[in-house]
Amino acid sequence: MLNKIADFIALNNLLSKEQLHLVALSGGADSVALLLVLHKLGYNLEAVHCNFHLRGEESDRDETFVKDLCNTLNIKLYIAHFDTVTYSELHQISIELAARNLRYDYFERLRKDVGAATVCVAHHIDDQVETVLMNIVRGTRLQGLVGIKPMSGCIVRPMLCVSKQEILAFLDKEHQSYVTDSSNLEDDATRNMFRHHVVPLLKTINPNVEQGILRLSEYINNVSVFYHQYVHEKLQNLCNYQDNGITIHLHKLLQEDRWPHLLFELLIDKGFNHTQIQQCIHMVQQMGRQSGTGTSVTTKTFLSSNYEVYVERNMIAVYPVLPHFNDFRLPDTGTYQLPNGMKISVEYEEKKDGFIVSKDRHVACLDATFIRFPLMLRGVKNGDRFTPFGMSRSKLVNSYLRDRKMSLYHKRSQLLLEDVNGKILWLINERIDQHYRITEGTQRMLIVRIMPSSPSK
Repeated sequence: MLNKIADFIALNNLLSKEQLHLVALSGGADSVALLLVLHKLGYNLEAVHCNFHLRGEESDRDETFVKDLCNTLNIKLYIAHFDTVTYSELHQISIELAARNLRYDYFERLRKDVGAATVCVAHHIDDQVETVLMNIVRGTRLQGLVGIKPMSGCIVRPMLCVSKQEILAFLDKEHQSYVTDSSNLEDDATRNMFRHHVVPLLKTINPNVEQGILRLSEYINNVSVFYHQYVHEKLQNLCNYQDNGITIHLHKLLQEDRWPHLLFELLIDKGFNHTQIQQCIHMVQQMGRQSGTGTSVTTKTFLSSNYEVYVERNMIAVYPVLPHFNDFRLPDTGTYQLPNGMKISVEYEEKKDGFIVSKDRHVACLDATFIRFPLMLRGVKNGDRFTPFGMSRSKLVNSYLRDRKMSLYHKRSQLLLEDVNGKILWLINERIDQHYRITEGTQRMLIVRIMPSSPSK
């Protein structure tokens, strides 16, 4: 087994003998075998144990065992204690998920603190088979059939090439003891149901079911490389990337034979669920059928945890979720830092002969005669009206934005500047109000500048 794991590590470039590696050590057969194998192979190791305090004396027994084992092997051990039940209740998640989150968050913090290159965990062939089967039952994407990867970021799995049976045989040969987690013998977790019932049942149909599933996983892994390369190239050609968002013109998307799959891959990676994506695809199909008929389809917005997608008119737009912009008061002239990272500068300036009004869309040159402080920077509200520069009659701000063919996202992010009397002075980065334009009779001006946030270094 040592040679098998050594070859697997080399093939997948998992570990280096010049670097430090942490080993997640529960005290169970798998993690004990992992520590022993990597120790025998000559890697520079330190171990980490998590006590979740879920099994009373048994949890303390495991901690004592791993302490003794690391003392015997002369390997440094880190121990973390967690109130898993409280964490689970606080975050309203299952005990299993709570333990996982606590474990991996701690692993990453510790890895950085001690300067380790990786955290080694003890997943093996049986875990891989169970994972693929569970993903199939849930209704997985292509990636779910690949299962567990040998490396995910800084988490490495050197034993994905060996089975549980091989691990137990190795420990028996080495006369190495281990502890047994009694919760693994119960059916309270989904994985245990697959381990104790589903896989044994499948073995009655095909005794070599594990090898069959592993071959499927390996094949899908190779196929997925070509599939994702195809999807990436197609999306690069379809998408316009700007203002932190993505837009796709409807007619261009519908020219693709497999456009629903492309849209699915784009949105699933942004955190949208299957139901939302199917609704989005249905909206696009409706728009495609009604294009050119004069019939309009209602604009719809879908939200994930971090993104929102707008299906409107002739395009699809995907943008990060807009943070709420609270009204921002400008009591006097000066430069102000805005909550969205931008700055706004407001200064008086005497108009001199030969003055030329700036054509920069981020700058507003206003006649200061009738402007009264404090000013307010805020979002657009229903019923807002102003007289756009160059026009003689007032217009609803929403009508102006619609005529400009702005996406719903840009409408919702649009800001305006008004004075203390509620008079709109400037639709930010768009147009000033006609009543505050610079004229020959203007003597004193108010110059307003919007400055974008500085790029992060």
